[in-house]
Amino acid sequence: MSVSPNFLDFVLDQLGKLGAVRARRMNYFRVPSDVLEDADEIVTWAHKSLRAASAAAASNSSRKRKLCTAARVRTGAKNRNLANS
Repeated sequence: MSVSPNFLDFVLDQLGKLGAVRARRMNYFRVPSDVLEDADEIVTWAHKSLRAASAAAASNSSRKRKLCTAARVRTGAKNRNLANS
């Protein structure tokens, strides 16, 4: 679903009062109409989508942890914390 440039400008103007705001596209997949008409099939799709979202969140969390650990090692923050304990 796309929005008009006028609407996008309006929303960015309203949210801009909160600080730096930018717009970006989100990619979503549409469920085929035949799947929507089959209750068992839509449940299967829903379970798959939840697993995919959970895996993506875990991957992002793991990546952030690795970046934080690498930053601590580079700066020696971990060693300083141990010395103060």
